[in-house]
Amino acid sequence: MHRYLYMCVALAVVGPALISQARSQDQSAAPASRQQQAPTQPPLHQDRGPDQRVPAAQYSPLAAQGGYSRARSSPLDAMVQALNPRDVNLGAMWEERRRAWLENAGANRYFWYSFGATIVVILSWFALAWVQNDRVRERWQLAVRLIHRVYESDGVTVRNGRNKLFLRQLTPEGTRPDVYLFRISPTDTGWLDRAGAWRCDAAQVVSFSEGNGQQEALIVLPPFGWVHGTQGTFCAEPWRDRPWLAVLSRAVK
Repeated sequence: MHRYLYMCVALAVVGPALISQARSQDQSAAPASRQQQAPTQPPLHQDRGPDQRVPAAQYSPLAAQGGYSRARSSPLDAMVQALNPRDVNLGAMWEERRRAWLENAGANRYFWYSFGATIVVILSWFALAWVQNDRVRERWQLAVRLIHRVYESDGVTVRNGRNKLFLRQLTPEGTRPDVYLFRISPTDTGWLDRAGAWRCDAAQVVSFSEGNGQQEALIVLPPFGWVHGTQGTFCAEPWRDRPWLAVLSRAVK
């Protein structure tokens, strides 16, 4: 009887300690078993929200390779592509042809002779054009300098059956002339009828040409001398402030 009582007391004392030790061993062994069983468990389905989209690369190989993306090109690239659709390296082609041309031309003395002759001809042409331009400029400057000036002259004379007007030398600026030389055409006075009284008695004709419905006359008129055409009578009127100049003005009736 006492033996069984001692055993019950011993179990009551030792039992809780053994139970607590067994629980601690079970808790330490549970994570290891979970880690071993984790790879074998199938993945659980995760619900996606309405705003989350599945990337196309997960279900389309073409999308994974970038097949759905479009390359964006600038207008300059599009123009170059239109001009050179085969994407030929024009710079390399030009360099290759340039080198081949230099290799062939450098060894050919006839090429350099022709090249030098061509350069000489071109430079000669430019030199002649420059000289001709200088001559035309000098003549124009001379004409500007000599026009509207007063000269010494013997008047209109007859040489070899033709009227001539010889000018000797320039007079000082501001000299008042005795007569004026005019170039007259139908646009100035109208048609000149040489069969009638078309000029004053003091007028001297240097030259008169007529043909193809046109007329042109070089005539020397004294101050206020007149010529008559279909547009009326015109007089040589000197300028007041510059008396060495005169204009043809229409006479008022």
